Amino acid sequence: MATRSQPDSGIENIERERKEQKFNAKYKESAFLRDGFSNWKKAREKLRDHQMSQCHKMAVENVIVLPKTCSDIGEMLDMTLGEEKKESRSNMSKIIENLQFLARQGLALQGHSDEESNFIQLYHLRVNDNSKMIEWLKKETNRYHRIDHQGRDNSDELDPGQLSGPVLRRAGSRRGVAEQILKDAPKAHYTHCHGHALNVAVCDATKGSKLLADTLDITYEICKLIKFSPKRQSLLEKIKANINLETAGLKVICPIRWTFRGQSFDRIIANYEALLLEWDVCLEDRLDSEMRARIIGVRSQMEKFEYFFALHLGVAVYSLTDNLLKTLPKTCMSAAQGQQNAKLVAGVLDKMRNDSNFDKIYEEVHRKAMKLNISEPQMPRQKREPKRFEVGTGEPSFPSSPKEFYRRQYFEVLDLAINAINRRFDQPVFQTYRHMEDLLFKSLREEDTPDELK
Repeated sequence: MATRSQPDSGIENIERERKEQKFNAKYKESAFLRDGFSNWKKAREKLRDHQMSQCHKMAVENVIVLPKTCSDIGEMLDMTLGEEKKESRSNMSKIIENLQFLARQGLALQGHSDEESNFIQLYHLRVNDNSKMIEWLKKETNRYHRIDHQGRDNSDELDPGQLSGPVLRRAGSRRGVAEQILKDAPKAHYTHCHGHALNVAVCDATKGSKLLADTLDITYEICKLIKFSPKRQSLLEKIKANINLETAGLKVICPIRWTFRGQSFDRIIANYEALLLEWDVCLEDRLDSEMRARIIGVRSQMEKFEYFFALHLGVAVYSLTDNLLKTLPKTCMSAAQGQQNAKLVAGVLDKMRNDSNFDKIYEEVHRKAMKLNISEPQMPRQKREPKRFEVGTGEPSFPSSPKEFYRRQYFEVLDLAINAINRRFDQPVFQTYRHMEDLLFKSLREEDTPDELK
């Protein structure tokens, strides 16, 4: 029976290389290689010379050094994997400890932004004790970013459970990671809650309208100037008391709270006169150049009819969406009812899309603007679109009057809001979700389900 040959030792390798004349050593005597040493009178001298020879150095490298540095690749991979697991467990334990601490103290995990959240700030604080934690976090972030970008990992099969975490953050109705995954795994449906879908629709409509987007930014800047300064907030209350203005305070727009847009706009309108007086008082004090520029900027915007009109238009649109956002997350709300309520809101917005409603809002805004000494509505500078955006050969159409300009803005905002809501709530996934819910309800009532099983 054939036996597996044992690997040659380091000395045998050296001897074989010497015989093949591949080994150039200073001393080639066989006493230290094959025959044995017998010159004991000069043992110390010979041993010292042999220790400094190339022969001895190569023997030590082959027998001791190389096995330690060039071990089996499988063993090296196992050792590296084990170290990575140990490091990941240690860092994950610290993350869990952070969560336990915040939960025990009753502190929120999130903040106004991801970087300013209590969880991330506590993690950065603990990084000071262990700098390797931040390196591990960057490595894990890059790994998930790669999965997010490609839509799948190195695995051949996709699990519906993959449609969570980083993937859902880029789950678009027409493009995105979720849509790409559905091409490979049609059963891996993703779905947002109705509240999230409506909030995304409102954000799409806001970004599509420059008028609303600019108004939202200006309102957020005004709220920051007042609410983040106890001195200016106290001054606002004093001014309201002097002019006998009994209104609620400002409401800060928060990126993670979806139901305050209309209310925040309405509070600005209610405190408009007091805010204009406050900016004049603040500019009389000695302020640094940055703060003075911010106050002058918001005051100049508030003195324009465009901002005042956009606030009222935002209240008309956001008040409907905010009320719906408060209703959709309720536990008693079914999928069919949620979609029906969204269609009702879109229907109400569509009924507002007529000249009589616009005239009513425009006249009301113009009347209030005259009382507050806000500038008259003006026409924007006429700008011709680049030729690459032009369709047809006709002359561009410009509004003939300021009222016509704001009429176009009014209809544009309503169209964007209606289309965004319909687009977000007409997704096939929502229809599947509703059919599943109807199937369960009809099964409990022992009714036929011919449509739901198609």
